[in-house]
Amino acid sequence: MKNFNIGENIGFGLDRVLNNLVFFVFVFLSIFILMMGFSYVDPSSLPFFIAFTSNVILFIIYLLLSLVFFIGLYKIALSLTTKEKVEIKKTDDLLPVFPKFVLTVFTYNLIIFLGLICFIIPGIIFLIKYQFAPFIVLNEKNVGIRESFKKSSSLTSSLCWKLFFFELILGFVNFTGLLCFGLGLLITLPTTIVARAKIYKELKSKGSAFYGKSLTK
Repeated sequence: MKNFNIGENIGFGLDRVLNNLVFFVFVFLSIFILMMGFSYVDPSSLPFFIAFTSNVILFIIYLLLSLVFFIGLYKIALSLTTKEKVEIKKTDDLLPVFPKFVLTVFTYNLIIFLGLICFIIPGIIFLIKYQFAPFIVLNEKNVGIRESFKKSSSLTSSLCWKLFFFELILGFVNFTGLLCFGLGLLITLPTTIVARAKIYKELKSKGSAFYGKSLTK
């Protein structure tokens, strides 16, 4: 039967992050520096067209770099479910799956947004139901975008309430990190992602029979 322990998985994520703290601090500080480097161009300092074009280009570059960081973090989180230390070489196969991952994340957030504007509750349901889709497209190379959502739905079935409380706890953990002048997010954000990756691997293993059967319907 599929199940998981909330406290154990969050503790697992925290342990893995603390074991690789220098790496995560370096990565997040690098992203922060990049964000400051691609800051907004004041239209009053340049002709409007040049300032507007510069801001669009800077936004696109920053968005692409953020997505690269995001997919790398998800891939590292998956590897940390079985390894104690970060292995950069585990991220050398991300280019082929990058477009699929981006479309999956975009679709996931779009579904949540549409659900939230439809009386909020559907958005929360979709957030819980499809949260493992990005992990699936990274971990299962031959799975398409649509199939990743189906597989995520099969993994989360009958566990929606527990996953809901899990997400509430993760939200509280990240909020606590934000209160520490934002520096706590250096630890809490990767902790929550590793915890999700661990639960995905755990549910996939425990519910493998149901996982495959549900896709044949």
